[in-house]
Amino acid sequence: SIYNKNFHKDGQKSEVFGLLKNESYFDFNSIEIDIVLRDGDGKPLALGTNEMRTISSQQERDFRIFWPYTFPKEVEEVEIRAEADVFDLNNSYVKQYRPQHFQDYGEN
Repeated sequence: SIYNKNFHKDGQKSEVFGLLKNESYFDFNSIEIDIVLRDGDGKPLALGTNEMRTISSQQERDFRIFWPYTFPKEVEEVEIRAEADVFDLNNSYVKQYRPQHFQDYGEN
């Protein structure tokens, strides 16, 4: 999940920053963060992507993405989505809950 997402422009550069939290029970080798910046009419002004590596279960990590310029219109909406490929066995593995003892239900 993404928290504390913000957009900031400073002189001739723009940046988006926020906090990623891996709320799953999986550790991930790679999580992709996709960003869309929109104007007041909902039209895209800019796209960005960033890859974060080695995110453990329940870990929080901040991120920043820069553009070395400003945009022709004001940014009114920031969309950020985090994605991890849970079906890629090289990307994730179960961290928690592996039964230590399997109970035997034998007949009495």
